[in-house]
Amino acid sequence: MTDLERAVALFRENNYTVTAVKGEREFTSHKTGISPLSDLLKDDPGALIGASVADRVVGGAAAFLAAYGQAKAVHAGLMSARGAEVLERYNISYDCDRKTDIILARDGVSVCPFERLCLSIDDPAEAFAAITARIAVLRAQKAQRAEEARSEEGK
Repeated sequence: MTDLERAVALFRENNYTVTAVKGEREFTSHKTGISPLSDLLKDDPGALIGASVADRVVGGAAAFLAAYGQAKAVHAGLMSARGAEVLERYNISYDCDRKTDIILARDGVSVCPFERLCLSIDDPAEAFAAITARIAVLRAQKAQRAEEARSEEGK
């Protein structure tokens, strides 16, 4: 079984949102969004070198992370045209179950903020920096809201 076949099998059999396989090394996550891949690359920049990735949704942002991490192959449940374009540009083989013009946000109406963030970016390192910076802002905002809620409960 190839690394990509193993990544896809793990992905499907365990209902993971993302998996990455290279030889005996496996990464899996049930977390949603772009953060599992970005956090992996932030913590271990070499984690995806030559790996095969299976992800529930691959838009431009996830494709740039695969390129930044030097993944070998990507399978997506849903892939945007921008995601396919990025993977092709960086010679990463890919397949998907479904294609779409653009990845939508969780509201199903607006464009995914990370897809939008990467529309005008053409460099994987620049995309990685933009994605991780945006995630840091979102996490700080979430922490601030939680702190405010705790303060309100204490009154």
